[in-house]
Amino acid sequence: MVLCELDLIQLTIQSRYFLQRSVRIALFLKSFKVLFVSVHANSFVREAYCDCAGFLIRNMAPIKIQLFGHSYVHRLKRFIASSPDYRYDFGLKQQVMVQYTGFQGATVVKLSKQLEYVQDFEPEIVFLLIGTNDLLSPDVSPERLTTDVISLVEALFLNGVHYVIVGQILHRTKTSETRFPVDLSWFNDRVNTTNHLLSDELSNRFPTRARLWRLKGFWEESAKQSALGEGDGVHLTDTGNHKLFHNIKAALVSTLNSTF
Repeated sequence: MVLCELDLIQLTIQSRYFLQRSVRIALFLKSFKVLFVSVHANSFVREAYCDCAGFLIRNMAPIKIQLFGHSYVHRLKRFIASSPDYRYDFGLKQQVMVQYTGFQGATVVKLSKQLEYVQDFEPEIVFLLIGTNDLLSPDVSPERLTTDVISLVEALFLNGVHYVIVGQILHRTKTSETRFPVDLSWFNDRVNTTNHLLSDELSNRFPTRARLWRLKGFWEESAKQSALGEGDGVHLTDTGNHKLFHNIKAALVSTLNSTF
């Protein structure tokens, strides 16, 4: 047995084939003690040590996460900047790098034309906040919006994204004092239908690579009023951004723990 002064790794190597092709690697994330490398063929010790080191070097790089969507994204970034109680990296235990890419008034079609921001950053995880502006148009049905979102998710995969989280579309609370007055019951019914369709389509098409994340704390009438109603009924108040922050953090924790 040869001790390897590298944390978090235990390798069992039984042949050169396993060394090169299918080395069994167990990560013990709850322990930071030196583990061991067991090599059954002494001639492979140096290769095993180098492979072990290379694996750790690759995995020391931060996981890149991109929030991508409409104005909620850049407004959340501004909210985080305004208080020392919030962090851009959401206080995650893993080493991450988070980029906020939001466009005022963005629709899915418009966002699909901004994929160079994803290409430049090369994230492993994308959290999408999109859809509310699309549903303002009577020409965009919930079914069509769902199809457009699925196409965007597929485009993200083609650009190297490993996992996509789609945040639920939220209700609105006012028809006045907004740039886009709408009938509330008409709009919110369309939101409900789209969220249902997105949940089904994402789980059916990409069961291990994408999901709709339910945004908690926004659906009871009193909660909607505190998150949206005290403002313009469209954009989030400080209370709403606080809830959005913790919802996104929960989604990222769940994804990182189950996927990475």
